[in-house]
Amino acid sequence: MTSPGDVREERLDALLTAVIDQLNSTDPRLNDVMESLVRHLHAFVRETRPTESEWLTGIDFLVRTGQTCTEHRNEFILLADTLELTTAVDDVNHAGPAGATPSSVEGPFHSPRPRGRTGHGSPPAPNGSAARSWSCAAG
Repeated sequence: MTSPGDVREERLDALLTAVIDQLNSTDPRLNDVMESLVRHLHAFVRETRPTESEWLTGIDFLVRTGQTCTEHRNEFILLADTLELTTAVDDVNHAGPAGATPSSVEGPFHSPRPRGRTGHGSPPAPNGSAARSWSCAAG
């Protein structure tokens, strides 16, 4: 007999396959990057099992981030910087020799411990608004 968990996993696998089958760029590298992104996002959902409310809170954060973007201000770039993704991309592409100083992605305004942050935790919310905290359901 098939358990509900097995059926759920089969449905999730089918969803993932359907999305990946839609990738049809003429650029093979773009297809590879997008497939990896989709696989990681689907794995994130399987791992964290967010509730609908938690998912909507995350989507709301991204929507509000996008709404604060203007022609001259891109909050998604700042979000990538806050999450250290810009540095990670720079590091995987320009590691340099052992002992080399970090690349200039840190820039002249870099602060190793930004104001209002005492260590690891939630990144600041866009436009200085209070970030909503939420936890993932145990699974």
